[in-house]
Amino acid sequence: MECPVCHNKHLGTVGRIRYYCPKCNIEIVIRDNILEVYEIKEDGELVLVKQQAS
Repeated sequence: MECPVCHNKHLGTVGRIRYYCPKCNIEIVIRDNILEVYEIKEDGELVLVKQQAS
């Protein structure tokens, strides 16, 4: 798995379908062949910034 934003290959695993990029501070979710990229706000809220078919 590689970060779709910065191409960092050292992602953390948050769950079975969730990954975290410490370089971008984003969360990546893959489900039903859809890739979603979320920005993590200071309060922990996730804001969808990108969605694409994988």
